[in-house]
This record gives sequence, C-alpha cells and structure tokens, in this order.
Amino acid sequence: AARALPWRLFGASLLAAPEPAEVSERILSQRGIVKDDTFKAHTDGHAYGDKFPDYFLLLCAQACEEGGGNFLIDGYEILRQLQENPETRWVVSALEHRPVNQTSRLPSVTPVLLRAGERRALRCRLPGPPSAFMAQRVSEESEDPKQDAQMLEIYHQSIQKAADAAQRIYLRPGDALVVDNYRMFHGRDPYRDQRRLLWRCWLWTSASRGLPDVEEGELHSTPGNAPGEVVGDEETDEATAKRAKTKQFRRELTKSDSYFKFGRTQMNGAMENLKKVSGSELLTKIRQNGFKLTVGDITFVLAESYGFCWGVERAVAMAYEARDFFPDKNIWVTNEIIHNPSVNKQLSDKGMKFVQTNSDGSKDYSGVQEGDVVILPAFGASVDEMALFKEKNVQIVDTTCPWVSKVWTSVEKSKDKGHTAIIHGKYDHEETVATKSFAQKYLVLKNMGEAEYVADYILGNGNKEEFLSKFSKAMSEGFDPDVDLECLGVANQTTMLKGETELIGKLFERTLIKKYGPQNINEHFLSFNTICDATQERQDAMYKMFGAEYEAPESKLYADLEGEQVGIDLMTTKNAEKLSSRQMEADSKGGGEVSDEIPAKVDMVLVLGGFNSSNTAHLLEIAEDKKITAYHIDCAERIGVADGEATNRIQHKPMSTSPAQAMMDEGLEVTENFLPEGPVTIGITSGASTPDNIFGDTLKRVLAVKGLEA
Repeated sequence: AARALPWRLFGASLLAAPEPAEVSERILSQRGIVKDDTFKAHTDGHAYGDKFPDYFLLLCAQACEEGGGNFLIDGYEILRQLQENPETRWVVSALEHRPVNQTSRLPSVTPVLLRAGERRALRCRLPGPPSAFMAQRVSEESEDPKQDAQMLEIYHQSIQKAADAAQRIYLRPGDALVVDNYRMFHGRDPYRDQRRLLWRCWLWTSASRGLPDVEEGELHSTPGNAPGEVVGDEETDEATAKRAKTKQFRRELTKSDSYFKFGRTQMNGAMENLKKVSGSELLTKIRQNGFKLTVGDITFVLAESYGFCWGVERAVAMAYEARDFFPDKNIWVTNEIIHNPSVNKQLSDKGMKFVQTNSDGSKDYSGVQEGDVVILPAFGASVDEMALFKEKNVQIVDTTCPWVSKVWTSVEKSKDKGHTAIIHGKYDHEETVATKSFAQKYLVLKNMGEAEYVADYILGNGNKEEFLSKFSKAMSEGFDPDVDLECLGVANQTTMLKGETELIGKLFERTLIKKYGPQNINEHFLSFNTICDATQERQDAMYKMFGAEYEAPESKLYADLEGEQVGIDLMTTKNAEKLSSRQMEADSKGGGEVSDEIPAKVDMVLVLGGFNSSNTAHLLEIAEDKKITAYHIDCAERIGVADGEATNRIQHKPMSTSPAQAMMDEGLEVTENFLPEGPVTIGITSGASTPDNIFGDTLKRVLAVKGLEA
C-alpha cells in the first residue's frame, strides 16, 4: 500500500517515489533516536540538501498503545506571526536571504526559506534530543554571525512554542499521513510499545525544486544516509550475498570513474538542445490547434499520444550530449540507441560507431579500445556487457531508461527471495536480454497463451518434456519446471502492453493461491509495479482515433480461478498503479487540448517508426484490424519524389514483411496514387522511437504531393 499510494494521490505530477522505508525503534535506534525521546519538529529529507522532497507520507502498520502522538506545525503560519510582530518582522526577510548551515547530510549553506516556483520551501531542524539531530546553525562564512544567531533563535523558539501547543494525531493501522514537507514541520511524542511500525515514503512532485543529482534509481526514503546510500534496514547479509553478483556490481560501476554522470543542469541542457534538432514547428502547430489541422483539402488528425516517449527522448539527448562532451574520443554505441534508422544515422554522421553483430548473434567488441567512450542504449545492456566495458577501462555513458532499470531492480528482488523471475516479453529482444542477465532463474513468456500454458502446468496439467522443448530458448540454464515454478515474481519488458502484463501477474497469483492457499501466498509470489504506460498510451490513442477502445485480453483459466476465489484480494491489483509518462511527454512536446471538432473518421493512417520497432508494428496491426488503410514508413523519403517533384506514391512495409527484411529494404510495397482526389482525412501517429522532426518532414511531403504548404 505504501508503494501504491503516492501514485494514486499525485498521479502524473509525481516525479519520484522511492521504495518505502521502515520506521521503527529497531531502525531509528541505530541513529540514536529512541522511543523515550520527543522527536522534535523538523522537515524530512536532509540527505538531499536543497533538493529535499516536497511531500512525504507515513503509513501506519502497527500502532502503539500509549504515546507516540504525531504533531504538525504550519510553517507558513509561523512566518505570518513573525511578520505581524514589528519586532520580529525582519526575521521573515532574513530567513529568505541569510545563508546558514543547514547541517544536512548533503552540505548546504543556504537560506532557511527557498523558492520552488510560486511555492515557498521551508526547512526546520531543532537541536536534539534525539542525539542525531543537529540544529541549523550560523555559517562560518556569515557576514553577521550575531544577527544570524538571533534570527535562528527566534525562528526555532517560535516553532518549539507551536509544537508544545499542537494537537496530537494518533495513527491507527491503515491510516496514512500525507505531509507538505515544504510547509509543515512534524514530530512525535515518546511512546512505550516497541512494536510500533510505520512506513515512510519521500516524494518529489513536478512542483518541487527538482530531483536530487544522484544516479537514476538511487533515491531512497531512509534518513541518516548519504544521498544514494541505503542502510540495510530490510536486507540481511544473506540477501545481500544473493544479489552481490548484479546489484553490487551495478552499484560499484555507477560509482566508478568509468561511469560518466550527467548532472541535472547538464541533463536539462541536453534535453533543450535535442528539441532544437528533433522538434517540429508543424507538429507543435497541430497540437496547439486541438490535434488537428486542415491545409487545402487535406485534414491531419494527430493521435493524442505519439512519438518519442520520455525514456527514449532522454536517451537520445544523452547520446548527443556525449558527442559534445567528448569531441575527440572514439564513441561506440552497443546497439541501435533506439529503434529508429534516422536517429541512428544522425549519430553515425556525428562520427559515432555502432558495435557490429556477428552471424551467430554475438557482438564484436574487438574495435573498442581503452579510453574510448561506450554508450549503452535506452533498453539497457547485459551485466556481461557492462563488465566487459569496465574491464576494457572505457568511459560508459548509460542511457538506459530509468523504468527499464526499475524492472532490473524487481528481478533482483525476486532473486533475493529465491523466486523465479517470470518476464513478460520477447526472449530475444535487447531489453529482455539485459533483464535476463540480472536474474538467477527466469522464464520469458511472450503472451497470454504461453502464460496460461505455464499456469496450467503449475496446477499439474502438462508434460515436462514438452514444456522444456517449448521454452528451450526462453528459460535460464538448468531450468526445472517442477521445482522452479514454486515461487514466482512477475516483471515485464517495458514495451509490452500493460493490460496483458497485469493479467499475467494476476493469473500467476491466483494459480499459486489455488496450489498453496491464500495464507501462504506471500511465500510464493512477489508483486511488482514495473509497468510503463508509454506503449499502451499510443495504442489507446490509435483506438480513440477510430472511435474504438482497447479491449483488455481475457483468460478462461483466470476467470475460472477468480470464480473459485471470490473475496480474495490480490497483491497484483493493489500494486496496479502505473508509472505514467504522459505528463512528462506533454511538458516536453508542448501543451494542447484535444479539439471537440475532431473528425469522426479518418480515411487513412500514416504510421511512422523504425521497421524493427515492435510498438510501431502494433499500431499498424490496430489499423488493419479496424479495416483502415494504413501505411507504415520509417522516414519522409518513403513518399516518392521524382525529378525534384513530389509524386503520389508511397513505399511502405506491409505486415507480412519481417522486420529483418524491411531493414534491408526487402519486401517493401509501393502504392501509387495513395492520396485520393478531393478532400482526405489522414490520421497520423508514430512509435515511441520517432522524433518530431521526422514526423514533420513526412507531413510536409504529403502536402507537397498536392502542391500545398503548411
């Protein structure tokens, strides 16, 4: 519940919600914080200095019978009272302009009151007890130490007075306290019951001062640590040992000199620079016109969700920035940075080299030399690849999507528990190849049919020899279905449909409930929230363009199990909140509300994206399923030009042509006169690896066929 609640409360505005951290005497006593002390008023997240979380939540799991009341103090009200008193009015201004030592784990000598857009971000640290608390104090570089000391004394005394008078809040099991950490100070009274247990989660929203400058995936909710370091609150030595091969390696790699780290400012600059070369004024115009635009007798209808997803855009921006940052270095890309030939060609034109694949599918790294720069693509790289690069002493630029990294973390947690990782994906897809490398035991399932086959086997219906033959390429070495399907954790390839991943997770949870009983399910099943909605958003937008809706997959076996288990709640359902990329993409591409005057139907659809992009191919499938004429092209040049004149012809990939063929320009079809005479309404969309400039160039070509300009 503590994992799911932040996403339910804040939705798309939530930038980060690290794993919840245990709040108990067992944990806090390690920092000198004991139950017999009053936990004085404070703000949370000092490990992150000036970029402390703007919200946090406490979820009560076990209440104490006596004491332990929480209290909240309105910091803005403290400022108001100081402002109204002529003798203390000066303090309010001083708090915003006089730097002091914040005594945070990440050193900070800045004013008590900071700004986050229109919001005021207040901080508070009173002197202990607890012994771990060090109050905000005068900076050694203060220009007026006496005045700064007086300022802090008045500020702290006002807070302590308010704390003494504040009403107490007594949380019961299941209660959640959500706190504006920029405004409210909090603390708690002494208590006696050692069983008291809460879960804390620090939250960063789009209204915060931004995310801390730490490695992706290293945010935490555990006080007392340096940024990016999590103490062993929940990990035993045995669990750590089981994960050492991959988790420790990842940690050591990201902290090594070989791992190039992008600062937040540098990353923001890279994203802005990318927009200059990959943006499209025409696409922006269509968005701002309600996602439709009529030029002459051509009406374009733009899908509400299309093109670069946030993770892909981030990866491409990092690759461009790497070229600028290492202008004289040999730069290698381990695979296509994304599945888009135009983007990869642009990187090649910048002098970047792509690691070649041998005939047996392995990669030829012989050209990569010490001191070179190696870029890991958006869908990641295997542990073996990363180890090789570390051994070669190259500079690694890791563009792996953070949501792919989140899947890796989930797979590692399955390994912690001795569980087999069930991975919903394609066993030979680059992302799944990387994900498998973080697992000890795994089984890759492509679709619902394969999941039902495995679930049926778990329930005693199947042939072991047939099973091993069916999944020979999709399981870990030495996999024994009679042993390795007893305990499972479900993860996914991020480009798979969320509806199918969710149902697969629920199917295996109910299957294990049937076999082992609901009282034992926690020993046999782990539920993770690793679903990225970017692929689904694009498909939902495609259906909406046709006046239809996505129909979630069905499973007869699941329906039967659900009927048998009425009243049993699933962990999978409780953790079903998704990671949402839509708001990030809207912020990146520019706003725009969908017009109420969108045409009820389209005459044809242009689908843009790499021929080897699976999420783009799915968009074409939807159009064909709805009997809409559709053309899958990978660049503007597929729309014919002869003797410098635009011609009414299009070269495109049909569904029957394999991606490998199409990548070699084989099996493509040419349709003459694809634009009819007279008015035509064209639906337009693109896969998650297609930049806006390619999209815009394509639309200009379409208009040119009829002698039009945007």
